[in-house]
Amino acid sequence: MRSAALAAGLELGDNAVFDAQEMVKISQKIIEKAHADGNCVIVGRGSQCVLQHQPDVFHVFVYAPCLERIARLRDRLEPGANIEQRIRTVDGERAKYLQQYFGKSWCNIHLYDLMISSHEDEDETARAILYAMTGQA
Repeated sequence: MRSAALAAGLELGDNAVFDAQEMVKISQKIIEKAHADGNCVIVGRGSQCVLQHQPDVFHVFVYAPCLERIARLRDRLEPGANIEQRIRTVDGERAKYLQQYFGKSWCNIHLYDLMISSHEDEDETARAILYAMTGQA
């Protein structure tokens, strides 16, 4: 965690308390630095809120139908895992994070320039996002 803090330009003193609030601050600094450096993709950690008012940022909410999410996770999780519960838990944590630290609803359409379903073809989804951003395929 100290290396993440240093990467964000923050130094944690020997007596510094490293808690969830401190991690949010460090995440924000890292997101802001990545934006300042430019030409990057930032996924999650409230970046749609941190960079909400930056005119040169394109915010995308990518989602998939429930059956597709289940199929994708079936290949990644241990046998016998309760996939539907895992999806509900992760989605709940994402929603809670944005509400708790930014006062925003995770699915607020006003935080995004584009909301798109990835369906089965993630490469096609990436091409659609790129086209929406640039007008070029």
